[in-house]
Amino acid sequence: MSAMKIGAITDEFSPDIAVAVEAMREIGMKGAELRVVNGKNIMDLTDAELDAALAAVHGAGLEVTATT
Repeated sequence: MSAMKIGAITDEFSPDIAVAVEAMREIGMKGAELRVVNGKNIMDLTDAELDAALAAVHGAGLEVTATT
């Protein structure tokens, strides 16, 4: 049986994606769900904003588990 990856919705930690993923990393989470990033719904992000959000997630050693 494979281990379950623990994750959370980033904006429930902080509206600032960088702050959120760092806090999530510090407590051992492995996954991030993107819903609102820096005050914008994930569907409203530009390509550049989405790339930056993904870079923040991956830079913290997390993977995106879902988008809502």
